[in-house]
Amino acid sequence: MNSPVVYTCLFAIFISLLIFFFDNGYKKANRFLAGFLFFSAIFSILMYVYVFSHSTKWVAIFVTSIPSTFFLIGPFSFFYIRSIVRDNPSLSKIDYLHFVLFIYCFTGTIPFLFSSWEYKLFVGSIIKEDISNFNILRINVLFPYKLNQGIRPFQITYYVIFQWKLIRRYFKVSERHVENSAQYFIMKKWLIIYCSIFTLLGFGFSSGIICRIFTDNKADFLALVYKMVVITIAGYITLLFTLFLFPQVIYGLPIINKVKQEGISDIDLETENETTAMVEPTDIAIPQTINSKPLLFFTEVYMKEIEIEIEKSIQEKKYLESDFTINQLSVYTNIPTHHLSYYFKNALQQKFIEWRTNLRINYSITLIEQNALDNLTFPALANKLGFSSYNTFIKAFKAKTNCSPSEYLANIKL
Repeated sequence: MNSPVVYTCLFAIFISLLIFFFDNGYKKANRFLAGFLFFSAIFSILMYVYVFSHSTKWVAIFVTSIPSTFFLIGPFSFFYIRSIVRDNPSLSKIDYLHFVLFIYCFTGTIPFLFSSWEYKLFVGSIIKEDISNFNILRINVLFPYKLNQGIRPFQITYYVIFQWKLIRRYFKVSERHVENSAQYFIMKKWLIIYCSIFTLLGFGFSSGIICRIFTDNKADFLALVYKMVVITIAGYITLLFTLFLFPQVIYGLPIINKVKQEGISDIDLETENETTAMVEPTDIAIPQTINSKPLLFFTEVYMKEIEIEIEKSIQEKKYLESDFTINQLSVYTNIPTHHLSYYFKNALQQKFIEWRTNLRINYSITLIEQNALDNLTFPALANKLGFSSYNTFIKAFKAKTNCSPSEYLANIKL
């Protein structure tokens, strides 16, 4: 097991765990990416052990125990791409049909998984001696060996084709409507690289499986598969290296400016009407303090784009709406919610709720100083500012000014 191939796969598993538990970014979509990296790495180790290992123990552990993980590689990869291009990582009930092959295959191996270690070693020694013995062993009680292996190239090819279709449809539509966003172009390059490498991995896995089905002699099998293993691992290294070079990809695509027309429905892009209202001046101080420390995941250009869109929402006083949440801000600005969360946390260094409350209190101070209370009661003012209750308004006002609204009014009249 002392091989660059194994170390690369173990590193991929480590990266997949980092992505899975990473607290920022597009977490739900990234967990599909983590699943793809994890299970493809596991299967790559399995293939390496099967082809090159001389250890009966490792053959018994990997080759006879976890071959069903192959059927998870395609679904996780597909759901990752679909989540990114649709900006929606949710799975419908019918989506779970993608896991039927894995469940069926895994269920068939359960009796063998619970067999004794001695029996596993015995099976491992038979396989290590001659790969053609797989045909006569009954490791999977539900899936005949050749059917199990023969269906895999078709399954991975299906996901290769549909991933490319999703990307082609998305970029065909988005090129007509998306603004010049640095994040968009980074993601475009990443998705093309990712799908190219997934195609390469699928080709490598499929070639190995086909060779295993039609080649009984292990020496011939090794000669056929060796080049494919090298190409596959090279693709893996490229994928991991790209993730390190462009960590922005964990934040996904900016939402495109969606216009209802033919072609968009093909990828289930929901349409939103563009805001055409005139932007009015405001006397509210717009937060301009951006952390001078370079932000790791977004380019300065993209951060500026987010800042401009948020400033527009401030100018139009969207923060005064009672149902104004970060999701509503996402709809208004056409910026994904997870991008906005990152912006507030790292650029403004405050939570969205703190930002919204600060704007509301600033505006309340302006209204009080402009004698708006000549025509409004304090509870009516709280309602006008979008607070859920008068008590919430008082608490927020005191936190910022160290006095209640009535005390503040009394002080300015002195």
